[in-house]
Amino acid sequence: MNALLTRALGLALVHLLARALLGFAVLFWTDRTSPARTAALVLVVACSMSWGFADGRRDRLRHGDRSEADFPILWLRAAVLGGLVASVATWIAGLLPYLSLGRNSLLFELTAGAAWIVLLIYVPAMVGVGLGRVLANRVLARVG
Repeated sequence: MNALLTRALGLALVHLLARALLGFAVLFWTDRTSPARTAALVLVVACSMSWGFADGRRDRLRHGDRSEADFPILWLRAAVLGGLVASVATWIAGLLPYLSLGRNSLLFELTAGAAWIVLLIYVPAMVGVGLGRVLANRVLARVG
């Protein structure tokens, strides 16, 4: 449960930070919103992928082919929880002045917003787990 909460709350915080920085960029630097949107997307995807990569590599180096972790379920649960937490936090942060987060309704944030965040967390994490395991196999092949 601790691993689930750490991943979910950590990536929800990363997403909220990215949305807040994007909100400031949209409000104060209107001519640079496209690069800011791309940077926010890359930040969330890179954090999720690197965490998944670390999980996959560490698991393969410790246990070899006998993996004890069920990463697809762990990351799916973390992505759903992280998506819901980030959506509610984004909606609350959107009520603050000078923070342009789109003024979406809570229902929108809990459905479409959370679904998008789940995809931004889960898919890159699974790619990262796969890459981590493949690269760990190469390390194990050199050593053994």
